Amino acid sequence: REEGGCVTLSSHIMQEVGPLCDHIVIIAKGTVMAAGSSDELRAQAGQTNLEDAFVKLIGSEEGLHA
Repeated sequence: REEGGCVTLSSHIMQEVGPLCDHIVIIAKGTVMAAGSSDELRAQAGQTNLEDAFVKLIGSEEGLHA
């Protein structure tokens, strides 16, 4: 990242994603449901917690158990 490269991380664990990622893309069933920074996603979902925002943005808790 510091050398201008891109690092891709795939995870359902929002506690890891939030502090590590500058830009987050939430995908559910092959569809991009939301994209932005951790702050932007929490604001979009009206949640203070990124995990709760993830659940709201995918529209179910299914993604938490995949």
